[in-house]
Amino acid sequence: MVAAGQNSTITLSNGNKVIVDSVVGDPRNGQNRIFVMLLPGNKPTLTGGNWTLTLHGATIAGDGGYHAWIERGSPAQTSHFVSAQRSTASTISIPGTAKKVITAGSFATNGTSAGNLSTFSSRGPTRDGRRAPTVCAPGQEITSVQALSAGSDIYAGMMGTSMAAPHVTGVIALMLSVNSQLAQADVARTLEQTARADAFTGPSPNDNNWGRGKIDAKAAVDSVPAGAQPEFAAVADARRGGRARG
Repeated sequence: MVAAGQNSTITLSNGNKVIVDSVVGDPRNGQNRIFVMLLPGNKPTLTGGNWTLTLHGATIAGDGGYHAWIERGSPAQTSHFVSAQRSTASTISIPGTAKKVITAGSFATNGTSAGNLSTFSSRGPTRDGRRAPTVCAPGQEITSVQALSAGSDIYAGMMGTSMAAPHVTGVIALMLSVNSQLAQADVARTLEQTARADAFTGPSPNDNNWGRGKIDAKAAVDSVPAGAQPEFAAVADARRGGRARG
């Protein structure tokens, strides 16, 4: 057993190792946090099967509720909770849980799942009860460039919210090309107000699966009032030998 606020490295009888780091009153949010790492130790691999972690509440506040997440690993290291307490809610992770961030969920645009929310798209709410994601964008089987690729192996179909996020980023870039003075709150509000609903999202999406619905690039950009142009336009003109616009 590791006491609250303490850390310890434990070697189990099977040779595997467990590192436990407990923090009471994390300075970043005032909450308690426990980090547990399972390692092979002096064995080639972790012992397969069900692992049990037990929390002892010496002092329990409120209903004694807690949240637990498993960090992603390679397919060969995939683990999951088997308890009846397992939930698909509150699965959006850092930095998508920040208070001033635009978080993208993912939906499919082709194949038999076209139109549906991707099964891998994380759900809200955040741990402190805020709705998330902001909106959803295409993120399943998206053709993209592979890093460090060459020859005919340049493009590949990829999936993940890391594919949905660039769609949202591109829309925001277009919005800023209309008015570079938009604040983060303006951008987020516009994306939410112009997001579209359909048979998959339901008539008035405002939940922890779809956010406010599917992103609508044209509607979002058309809703931006004309304003100051981005500074990079003047820089580009200067590099071409043209006159910078005032």
